[in-house]
Amino acid sequence: MTLSMSGHRREARLWRQPGPVHYDRFAIRSEPGAISSRAMLAPGRNLVEAIADVVSRSVDGAHKSAAIVLVGGELEHCVFCLADRDRSGRTVATYTPMKSWPGVQIVDGSATFGRSVTGELLVHCHAWFSDLQGNVGGGHLDPHKSIVGRNGLTVRVTQFAEIELQQTPDAETNHAVFMPIEPMGPAQ
Repeated sequence: MTLSMSGHRREARLWRQPGPVHYDRFAIRSEPGAISSRAMLAPGRNLVEAIADVVSRSVDGAHKSAAIVLVGGELEHCVFCLADRDRSGRTVATYTPMKSWPGVQIVDGSATFGRSVTGELLVHCHAWFSDLQGNVGGGHLDPHKSIVGRNGLTVRVTQFAEIELQQTPDAETNHAVFMPIEPMGPAQ
């Protein structure tokens, strides 16, 4: 079987995760109390700070978990990487070295807002973008080093009232991934 990607033919690959197969891969939760809104991320802030500001205004001033769509706008500074095969075999994929592009326009993207393994605020973000010369890029954004541009960044936020997302170690992938957890009381 071959796939055509930009005129190039490539053989399809089957990648297997290194750990035991987790048959309940998808955790589905219903959230009748979710609130969706459109917001503008503040210029000059990194993505973690800017998203935390928007999320904290949405539900009782608390930092609740959220799903975010990047609708459009700019990043003054975009730091990103791509997925690459992990040659060590510890995981299927790892990250390439970080790249840095100044002044990009966001074409499309999504982010998840929750807590890290240690309980700190965490944003996991993927986006497509273009620079002033029309070069198109995309990948996994470093949310601490990617800075919202002077005209802001429009997002659509779906904030959860009851579901909390926390980065959790996953034996199948050997990565820490966002998973819904039982509420642990008020978020800070």
